[in-house]
Amino acid sequence: MASDPKACVTQIVFLDIDGVLNSVRWSRMPHERDISDEDPDNPKRRHSALDPATIERLNNLIERTGAGVVVSSSWRIGRKTKVLQSILDSNGFRGRVVGKTGRASGRTRGHEISDWLDQRRGERPPLVILDDRCDMADLHEHLVRVNPRVGLSAANVEAAVAI
Repeated sequence: MASDPKACVTQIVFLDIDGVLNSVRWSRMPHERDISDEDPDNPKRRHSALDPATIERLNNLIERTGAGVVVSSSWRIGRKTKVLQSILDSNGFRGRVVGKTGRASGRTRGHEISDWLDQRRGERPPLVILDDRCDMADLHEHLVRVNPRVGLSAANVEAAVAI
């Protein structure tokens, strides 16, 4: 195994969180929320904000494809990659966060993803985008649009594997 885990990643999942790993349905369910800590970098701060069923579906996708995750969600803003990894880990995620997209003021999420890809040397890895939005610029063929009412579904995982 290479010493840099990022070097082993040959496929990428660009991950939105709101609407994908949590949903309208999940947010309306009664469950304990640990949001008393004001530190936004504390991974336990939003522990219950993510639906365990959608996390398990994401784990299934990652296990089947070996993909690394690049966080494209607004959750990336002001957080380091290792903090995003810790937040996801505390919610049961078993994969690797290998990066996060930058911010492109006034541009779409698709442009932010394209910018991230353009900064890498060589060919673009196989990729899929899990998002509840559709503003993906020229990357629509890579998008699996998730219904924000229900979050990441088994059908979404199958569509992502097919891509």
